[in-house]
Amino acid sequence: LEDALKTSMTILPYWESRLYKGEILTMLPDIASDYGTEIPVVSGLTLAAFEDMGWYAVNKKTAQPLKWLAEQPCNTASIDCTRWPSRYTCTRAETRPLCSPDFTSVGVCAGFEWPSLTIPDKFRRDVLHINWGGMSALMDFCPYRSGEGIVGASCLVAKPDAPDCQNEKCATFQVRGENSRCFESNLRYAEYGQAPTTIGTCIPHKCVKVGSPVPGQPQTWKVSLFIGGQTYTCDGSATEVGPSNGTTVCGGSRLTGTVKCPNTRELCEEAGEQIVKTACDPMNDCNGRGTCSATGECVCYSELKSDG
Repeated sequence: LEDALKTSMTILPYWESRLYKGEILTMLPDIASDYGTEIPVVSGLTLAAFEDMGWYAVNKKTAQPLKWLAEQPCNTASIDCTRWPSRYTCTRAETRPLCSPDFTSVGVCAGFEWPSLTIPDKFRRDVLHINWGGMSALMDFCPYRSGEGIVGASCLVAKPDAPDCQNEKCATFQVRGENSRCFESNLRYAEYGQAPTTIGTCIPHKCVKVGSPVPGQPQTWKVSLFIGGQTYTCDGSATEVGPSNGTTVCGGSRLTGTVKCPNTRELCEEAGEQIVKTACDPMNDCNGRGTCSATGECVCYSELKSDG
């Protein structure tokens, strides 16, 4: 249970935010919006707790997957959060745009230089900068990847990402919409030279099951990424994909760079991903002027809709 703000007499009646971030019964349940926060879920833990109270009848089939720290080992609860997988945590030196742990938004390292002596000794995460730590005491000052409070951080909210999106012949490599997720990439237009670093980028994708599941073995997945009108596939054999030799996307501009392939199981299964079945290609059929919906229809950006 949550003890970050407890008094000598009280432990708060919420799940520990550091371990169950995004759960509806934590003090950080998150709000799904254009600000890139995760969608709060009612997990099996909460349903089991309500059932144990004896006052409620619950339908355990309605439990939603909790994406935060999914399938991490049991000692995750006791080790320092700076030793968690890099997908969840971050450091003071990371100032570049990062992907949120659930792949739904582009964010930053949620760290902060606190006033002197604010952070208790046991929660100091940087021995060289003892006043630097996570932005929330509820997270025990753990620095974590987050899009919270950043307008436009969500990859799920459709919007144009470049002025030339309004040209039907153009296709920007970063596209937001319900089928988009955040991937680490160094994609850039070749005319602008080398990308300074790898950053979080919103890219339309599709998860596809590979073969039939083997009893006792996890399902195998492959992920298709739609970049600049082309399709690139992460199937476990590649660590990076993309138009590394340059792809012409608009008016002679060449898109180049690569995208780091994610752990396909973390993206498609652990995060509760649904297989996307679409009739339209998120980049080609929509002509870069909208987003391909889960029902297979192109939904135009609001700026491109006519009054008629």
